[in-house]
Amino acid sequence: MNDEWDDEEFAKYMHRQQKLRVLLQPDYESVLKEEQWELSKAVRYLLGFEDSIEDFFYCYIDQNLSAPEWMKNSLALGKPLYNKIKLAIHNKALPCNGRLHDSSSVFLKTPRHSCQVAPYEIIKWALLEQIPLSISLLCRLRFHQKFNNLDKRNMDCINVQSIALAFWSIDDHLYVADIEEKIENAFPLHDLLSRKYKGDNTLRKWIGKIDPRPKECRVGRKPKGKVRWGSIKVEPIAEAFSRTCHRHPEYDFKALRSTIIASSATLFYGLPSATPLSVFEHPVIQAYIDPSPILVSEFLKQLIFEWVEEGHQWIVKKLK
Repeated sequence: MNDEWDDEEFAKYMHRQQKLRVLLQPDYESVLKEEQWELSKAVRYLLGFEDSIEDFFYCYIDQNLSAPEWMKNSLALGKPLYNKIKLAIHNKALPCNGRLHDSSSVFLKTPRHSCQVAPYEIIKWALLEQIPLSISLLCRLRFHQKFNNLDKRNMDCINVQSIALAFWSIDDHLYVADIEEKIENAFPLHDLLSRKYKGDNTLRKWIGKIDPRPKECRVGRKPKGKVRWGSIKVEPIAEAFSRTCHRHPEYDFKALRSTIIASSATLFYGLPSATPLSVFEHPVIQAYIDPSPILVSEFLKQLIFEWVEEGHQWIVKKLK
């Protein structure tokens, strides 16, 4: 880019680069429906580029021009990501089909190996590994990535609130103090927290923030006997779920995973005869499933069902 450009020329340059980036983006509506991705293709799709990015890069080189920084950065990210994927496959952390071979270029159009990965598996792996993904891909899947935004205390708060909502959905006469006592004394649910919390400013405060009972019922002494409030509306935990200005849902992957595992573990604990399918269909879990685009819903449903099963395995193991 020329340092002597005026504002109008600079604006035109940036507009051209933006159009080029859009041109090079994969058609995620189509590629996410593919059964398998070859590794080089998977790297490009995760980073947000079609096969032609390398062609454009070398066009700049041939014309003695400096390629845009975003293009250089994307190509530079390709090799480390490619190597990380191969290591994950080698360590059996990422399932693949075919044989894994070394390849001289991440962006080869004719790859030298036949190893392929399922889009669902590699996207799930990349989200768990907190690998920066293409914004376009994240938007298509309705996820956002806020790395290191949630510390242990924040995650404990999410787990406490998830457990509380699950208990309220099972028994709607409970008070905040009842929920607090259950979390403190109900083995093994307190193991979902990183440490033990004491005092009114921790568990009770966290639970009170998501109290689903009518406001007029949250004050005063606890009456004798059971008092039912009628139907309790289940609202998603704010840290796991939000809406953008376009009213599309977005999910924090780390927070959503923790929420589903804590919620499902509590439901299995409180409903001994529950099955993974019945818990998956429970309103507490269904509150997090996006009812719009079919592809997004299927991807999310598969993820959430896996996390429900993980919550089931966790509670079974703890109660042995």
